[in-house]
Amino acid sequence: MSLWIDILNATSAGDDDTADRMLNFSLLSALRYPSAVAESTVCSYDGPVAKAVLNYIRGLRETPEHSLGISRSEDLIDFVVEEIISKIRRTVRLVQFCRLYPELDIEGVAKLFDGWDGLKLGVENRIQWVAQHLYSMSQTGVSLPATSSAVAEARGRNFEAVYGFEERALVKGWRVGGSWQAFKKQEEISSDYFCVENSNPDEGAASEAFDFGVIQESKLAPLSSVISTDKSFEIREAAIRITRNLGDLLEDMHTKKSADGFKPIAWHSAWWNISDYWNALPLKLELKDPCCDTDDQLATHISENYSEVQKVNRLNIYRRRTKLETACSDSILEELKEWSER
Repeated sequence: MSLWIDILNATSAGDDDTADRMLNFSLLSALRYPSAVAESTVCSYDGPVAKAVLNYIRGLRETPEHSLGISRSEDLIDFVVEEIISKIRRTVRLVQFCRLYPELDIEGVAKLFDGWDGLKLGVENRIQWVAQHLYSMSQTGVSLPATSSAVAEARGRNFEAVYGFEERALVKGWRVGGSWQAFKKQEEISSDYFCVENSNPDEGAASEAFDFGVIQESKLAPLSSVISTDKSFEIREAAIRITRNLGDLLEDMHTKKSADGFKPIAWHSAWWNISDYWNALPLKLELKDPCCDTDDQLATHISENYSEVQKVNRLNIYRRRTKLETACSDSILEELKEWSER
């Protein structure tokens, strides 16, 4: 069970002190724990957020952003951690609000809830946000306040998407490029960097976290053409084609060697890595919990849940995952190259 769910359960039970301690200390440590390496040249953080941020900065090589990213890497890690905790805190406050005001239905909660913390949503989208989060919590097994009218109403709804409230999955899908842009704006750091609009803050409750994506110049290498900033629609179209291409690629690899387990490798690891690395592209890949961060974890999960996969061990899974991810990256680069030359 995730820390996020533990915090929600503590809040629902009225143990706000425990919830606050877990949110502000346990979760903070889990996202950004100190590195065991003491050398001054190494980042002093070694949690999942640090890995995501450092991976993003590595992708800035050969751009003016790289040196700046290195010099401010720990500040950016702190910034991302606070953004993530703020997002989680909003869900905690929602549960607390429903517990304190059980007479309110979903619409009443949406209109009176004071924990939005800067999230800009219209009334209808606030209602949707409240309903979908309470529904997802109920489906995920969070012990919500039994006397809450909003909770009872949400349980009667039906949403296709169910949030898992797993902090590591949230980090995996986090668009570090968007945080980097927000961080530079906050710190008044100027730079010439290509940004594309990726969503509208009023587009819907599910798109609350990010208003734009960033395409790193290095990820488009060896592309020589200059991409103009008026191509956000084309980028979305490219992402649709890339998603389709990757799906076809996975199906082809599965058909040729169905016993190698390329599908669960994609669902539980490779797709997560691809989505994280190419975070500026709005890809719609199929991601399934749990996200396996290591090949050991992936091999164990596949052996326990996918009996049709043969010769499952860490080394074989590593080779298959690497083969899949390399093929995916080649496919993405080819599509982006063709797109930039149109």
